[in-house]
Amino acid sequence: MSKRSKTASTQEISIELAEEAQDALLEVLQQTQWVELPFRDAAIHLEQECDRFFDSEYPEGFSFFAAQYFIQATDERRFGSPVVDLLGVLFAWETQIRDFGKEWFKERTSLLLELMRTLPPEQDRTLLALLHALDPSVHKIMSQLAKKGGEARAAKLYSEGKAAAIADWEANGHKYKSPRAFARNCKFKDYGVEDFMTVYLWILEHRRTKA
Repeated sequence: MSKRSKTASTQEISIELAEEAQDALLEVLQQTQWVELPFRDAAIHLEQECDRFFDSEYPEGFSFFAAQYFIQATDERRFGSPVVDLLGVLFAWETQIRDFGKEWFKERTSLLLELMRTLPPEQDRTLLALLHALDPSVHKIMSQLAKKGGEARAAKLYSEGKAAAIADWEANGHKYKSPRAFARNCKFKDYGVEDFMTVYLWILEHRRTKA
């Protein structure tokens, strides 16, 4: 999967979250403008985030840096920026804590922050590329995330298309001899599907539930 498709599907998840909690996310975004800074300036703020992670007990399965990554990615201007991308790397490392331990994660992040503090801004992207190259798990985990994002988006579009098709059938079905005739003559691609049979089956299912 290309990086472009990866970021697009991840962004779709982020936008979903933004729609559910706009006020709370807006407040967080206003308080975390440090993610727009170069690595060496953002390091002290990121260190505070790491301290929050190490000093707090989160429930089983909770992903601290995944939450950080998603929140920042809800802002179109920040999505794909170096620090936000770095939060994605930290999320990928975080998922491996169960295998390698929290001290392993702490040592990794400490070395990363030490490097960030002295890094010339023009080298930020180079460091990101190096982190991705040295740790194949980052690409694997982010690709899995992208796949889930794509599947979630596809499921949502499918559900919306089905609802629209049924609404059109309810409104205009009487103009056709049968559900099959409606399905054949409708603009089924407007419902997000590639053939009329899907629409036909949707209508049959809908009629059965009403019977």
